[in-house]
Amino acid sequence: MEIIDTHMHLLYGQNFAYDWSAGIDVLKSQDFSLQHYSELAALAGVTVAIFMETAVNAKFSQAEAIFAKTKVDDNDTMVKGVIAGCFPEKKDGFEAWLAQTGDAGYVGYRRILHTEPDELSQSNIFIDNVKKIGAHHKCFDMCFAQRQLPLAIKLAKNCPNTQFILDHCGVPDIAGGDFGQWATDISNLAELENVSCKISGILAYVPGSKNAAQIIKPYVEHCIEAFGWNRVVWGGDWPVVNMASSLGEWVKISKALVSTESLSNQEKLFSKNTIRIYGL
Repeated sequence: MEIIDTHMHLLYGQNFAYDWSAGIDVLKSQDFSLQHYSELAALAGVTVAIFMETAVNAKFSQAEAIFAKTKVDDNDTMVKGVIAGCFPEKKDGFEAWLAQTGDAGYVGYRRILHTEPDELSQSNIFIDNVKKIGAHHKCFDMCFAQRQLPLAIKLAKNCPNTQFILDHCGVPDIAGGDFGQWATDISNLAELENVSCKISGILAYVPGSKNAAQIIKPYVEHCIEAFGWNRVVWGGDWPVVNMASSLGEWVKISKALVSTESLSNQEKLFSKNTIRIYGL
């Protein structure tokens, strides 16, 4: 079964700067290359990857996306698409950036929101620019914290012609234990046909737990039940996944969580939905 990773980060500390990773012990080296990832992916059974912007320091955002695109252009790599960083809250230069990243190698955009003020994603400028992403037939990955999921619902409703992918199962507050509210918000978000869900990143919310697979199981199962097998994709979140586990272990856990499902449904999660939604 083919596995496509929709959420692969690369950190090149010699080229760019990543202030957010400086305080995370397993990421302090800021040097996680495509060669390093490819070796791990081969062992884990991942055959294709999409580069996900890394929340690199803002001044490097466009340079990072252009650099990642060179990996797509190199037919010898496993990278088949780039999700570029963008700043929809900025009026000037946004349309020019969409035009510059208009070819097929750029499959979507993301703006980190779970660490930003709530009002950022609700401004008219932000909404209008996200609508333009849809008009360019590209996807928008949205990364909101659990408490912000109502904001994600509003944004997706305001941009009905844009395809959204909710990252990391909606960043559930597993430690806080409020499964019920998270589940309700996920179900409400799933009612919007222009939103899909990425099964990714969730191990980071239960670091060090020997029962991580069982702890995350109800969260993964609810996302799949709410969105259905046609609107879920899988992501590795390397190297951030190293905070709690490893790429290989996350692949094993993911496979185990859906092992009782039909091969057809498993293929949708691990590859076929990604090909369709991101237009690979």
